[in-house]
Amino acid sequence: MRLPDQRGDVAHTEDSIGHPVRVKLVSGEEYEGAIEYWDAGFIRLTRVDGPNLFIYKEQLRYIEELDKD
Repeated sequence: MRLPDQRGDVAHTEDSIGHPVRVKLVSGEEYEGAIEYWDAGFIRLTRVDGPNLFIYKEQLRYIEELDKD
């Protein structure tokens, strides 16, 4: 499954950089952290409770913004 590269997706991802997010993968795994980098092929998720992750976009099911508490 490949996520569409649409302008709305790019704008939403740019707004999410540095903000807390929950990432759910197509495998069902979930991770929380902050998106520190993204490009056409992957995102870098910086986490407090584990190592940073580089996740290919075809592995993403969704990205959910969390409260900034």
